[in-house]
Amino acid sequence: MKILLAHNYYLQSGGEDTVFESDRSLLRSMGQNVAEYIENNERIASMSQLSVATGTVWSSQSYKRVWTRYCPVL
Repeated sequence: MKILLAHNYYLQSGGEDTVFESDRSLLRSMGQNVAEYIENNERIASMSQLSVATGTVWSSQSYKRVWTRYCPVL
């Protein structure tokens, strides 16, 4: 089984980052095959407010990245 962990690093690190890193370490220590999809909020500074708002609900860009990299070709 392959496990995909998806995480978004915010501009200020916090508890979510710690939990993500702990979960990843635990899963790998148990012999699990872990893949990671990581985003970072630094890019929102160059985006319009409308793009940020719509991307919060659904990001077709992130969807395409995940699908292309992690999903098998049908």
